[in-house]
Amino acid sequence: MTFQTLQAKFDDLEAAHKRLRQHNTEFTERNEIYAQVVHALTTELAHLRRAQTPPPNVQRLPTDTTASPRT
Repeated sequence: MTFQTLQAKFDDLEAAHKRLRQHNTEFTERNEIYAQVVHALTTELAHLRRAQTPPPNVQRLPTDTTASPRT
């Protein structure tokens, strides 16, 4: 192979590597955003569940594992 051929292949690989690094950066950023959204939604759901008043014929079970059982 000639130097020009090797240089062209190297340049192509370098460009592909740059594109892949950019995609990786974008996916990492997107993943962090998704994690924040999942956390916010989980927190909001937990808050709504705590604030919700059950009907009088429904008794909530304790969610804390250290709570003593009701008798």
